Amino acid sequence: MDEPQVKQRLHLKDKWKVVARFTGYPRPKITWTKEGEPVDRSYEVKNEEFYSTITVSSVIRTQSGNYTVTATNDAGTVKKDLRLDVVGKFKALRKRLH
Repeated sequence: MDEPQVKQRLHLKDKWKVVARFTGYPRPKITWTKEGEPVDRSYEVKNEEFYSTITVSSVIRTQSGNYTVTATNDAGTVKKDLRLDVVGKFKALRKRLH
């Protein structure tokens, strides 16, 4: 598996996309986890013949954390760890009463 970005720091609402390239026979099963748990529906994961992509179109702070992409087949398992840090603040909306 080629090495994806190891560490990324993004601002709120930025797009996060990581592509992991891999080879193996039989074709490996690819999984993405965050803090050891499978990623949820807020992540788009696409597994193709030689790569897997994880994408978030607009990151939020709770998506900061440690991620692992794992490729597994009969020959064994390969893992790559990643870190995503989401920074920034939401601007508070103020209501004006007149």
